[in-house]
Amino acid sequence: DIGVERKLLEKIVVRSLRAIHYNRVVHKNISLPNILFNSEVNRVMIIDFE
Repeated sequence: DIGVERKLLEKIVVRSLRAIHYNRVVHKNISLPNILFNSEVNRVMIIDFE
């Protein structure tokens, strides 16, 4: 189900952002092109911190 998958991805992205903020880093351009997802391991990578 697309809705279930979307909610799972949203949770993973939020968890990633919390980890980034916990380390006192702020990403100033969170957008879809800056969020990479590896479906093999269900891992999100947030890129472009400039």
